Amino acid sequence: MAGDRIEIHTEGRAMAVFVGQIAAPLHDVRSRLRSIVGGRAYTNASALLGGSFHVLSSVDGVVSMNGTASLSRRIFYSRMRNSTVASNRADILADLSNSDLDAESIAVRLLVPPAPDPLDTGSMWSAVHPVPADRQLSIHPDGHTAAARWWTAPPADMSIADTTEALRVAISEAVALRTGDEVVTADLSGGLDSTPLAYLAWNNYPNVSAVTLTGMTEDDGDTGVALTAASMMAGLDHLMLPVDKLVNTFDGIITPPASNDEPFFGLQLGRQAQIAEQMSQRGSALHFTGHGGDEVFSVPSVYLGDLLRTNKRVGLDHARGLRALNKWSWSDVVNLYRDTDSYQKWTNHKFDLAPERRSGRSTSRWGEAAYVPAWVTRDALQYVRRRFENLDKTLTPHSPSPAQHQCIESIRTAGRISRLAGNIYAQHGISLAYPLIDDKIVDLALRVRLHERGTPWEFKPLLRSATAKIVPPELMSRSTKNDMTEDVYRDLRSARESLREMCENSVLVSMGLVDRKELLTACGIQHAAGLSLPSFVMTMNCEAWLRSQLPKSHRKLEVHL
Repeated sequence: MAGDRIEIHTEGRAMAVFVGQIAAPLHDVRSRLRSIVGGRAYTNASALLGGSFHVLSSVDGVVSMNGTASLSRRIFYSRMRNSTVASNRADILADLSNSDLDAESIAVRLLVPPAPDPLDTGSMWSAVHPVPADRQLSIHPDGHTAAARWWTAPPADMSIADTTEALRVAISEAVALRTGDEVVTADLSGGLDSTPLAYLAWNNYPNVSAVTLTGMTEDDGDTGVALTAASMMAGLDHLMLPVDKLVNTFDGIITPPASNDEPFFGLQLGRQAQIAEQMSQRGSALHFTGHGGDEVFSVPSVYLGDLLRTNKRVGLDHARGLRALNKWSWSDVVNLYRDTDSYQKWTNHKFDLAPERRSGRSTSRWGEAAYVPAWVTRDALQYVRRRFENLDKTLTPHSPSPAQHQCIESIRTAGRISRLAGNIYAQHGISLAYPLIDDKIVDLALRVRLHERGTPWEFKPLLRSATAKIVPPELMSRSTKNDMTEDVYRDLRSARESLREMCENSVLVSMGLVDRKELLTACGIQHAAGLSLPSFVMTMNCEAWLRSQLPKSHRKLEVHL
């Protein structure tokens, strides 16, 4: 990636390497490298050191490597002749191995919400294999591979008070030690995630530029906070970009700005490319963003079920707050209390799939049921079931706690989105930094008790506590977020004809995964609130990604079925 730093330590024929954004004191980095070379303490290097980076080593002829627990940095591998080749990008390996596209992986990506990891995190090619987020790939001299666990979700058994100071230091160092003398820029949305990072960047680097998107909704609470924050940063170069001067949110689907190794999630790629171009014109080498803050510092409300079973007094207090926030009835609370399904039982229900209905209950303590839109064909569903059946016996939760499991799933989705967005910035020579999903920060956040991290009585209390002494309190006083759906629905209306052309000539249709008539119908309707529009967006992202692969003519029709 653009701007990645490389740290190397060798002893004899052994070597350890960190590649990426390393945000830690140099003596700590070198100490950790020496430990790896000595065959000690390979695991958790990125959780012990700040930043986002790959870890590689060669000890006694065995080459080992891992990405990040958040999947913001990934490892893939492929067998070629008698060798195993690894890369941080699956498409490079697909080109080298002349691999066919994998219909199962494409079909799985059509589900919303996403299928659980590892079903949804596979490679898009049949001969390219992903290394799971919590595994370290080892390649032995004879070419055979092994995968050992390097990361385990920590127990959520600490209080906010016990974690605050360590998290404060981790966030501070994640910004202050991430780069040297390069020009730094930052998002300044006015939200609770990007705003403190922009302030810390301004506090640590000279001549910082920040960018704010305005006019995304009529009830725009973000812009006022962003202007207040900017007024506290003397000398800040503050760029205000009205969204009506930017490309349509669907432009990133209609004309993708970069070729990635998997389909994007959601929208905004086109606008991200415009922001990257603006920051490049200001000489940026590193751009800070608050991506992943929601996933790291919020908790799904299903934590309430376990809380009611272990601490009824606190559980009932939280139930009152969650009822008001989520518009729940008391029967919804009782259902959460009674839900003791195992992860295995939930996954079996989730993949009882049929078009236009949710599988199982709409919400379980382990996650939301899959929604199958009307345009997904029965052949596609068969591919999904086959993928599930092949992995069924190996599917395990990321944590014994259902809410913690969902947190990790969400963090990894955020990591994948950040990784793909990073490729956009890299095309402009900019390294995209998303410190809030650094493994060190994720580990510290996950250690906090779920009901303290996710209390209904305060918005992101852990993040507020950690930034209390390093960011002005008035910048962390928000208790709301902008709702961006108004911007999306407005842009959908103006992009409809271009999207219709994509539906008419769909690659997904030619593969037998999507029904053209139903997809055209979905393109023409006004989607109500719910999963219909997110499903349509995900399908069109898959379509756009497949079209980006068509110039590689040797794979055009050779889909692995």
